[in-house]
Amino acid sequence: WLKLHALNVCLVRRVCTAQDAMVLVLRSYVQVAALLLLAFLLVVSGAAVATERNHRQTAIVRVAANRAVGCCFKIGFGSMMRPCCLSTEKKTHEACKKDAKHVLGGATGWGKTCPADADEAARHIKAHPLSSL
Repeated sequence: WLKLHALNVCLVRRVCTAQDAMVLVLRSYVQVAALLLLAFLLVVSGAAVATERNHRQTAIVRVAANRAVGCCFKIGFGSMMRPCCLSTEKKTHEACKKDAKHVLGGATGWGKTCPADADEAARHIKAHPLSSL
């Protein structure tokens, strides 16, 4: 702003040459461009910090979910691959995942609450595989 004021004074009072006036204008443009670049960099760095914060919060939520006790449930598949034989246990997500490695002919899932029946358990397992939590 001061340079623009100086340019105005320079031109009105005719105490500078046209070349001096152009130099003042160019310097003003350079300063405006530098301020815009600085603002852009601040916005970009703020977005990067926010993204990093979100990743850390997501990791904390995952760790908390892995340590929380919930419902580990197992189902078998009967004729025509229909879900059957629901069994439930209170376990952490990690403990449930370890047990799931040893299941043949069925599926294992984990949730905050237990499913009411084998069909509900099958839908939950399909929507939320153990490996995705």
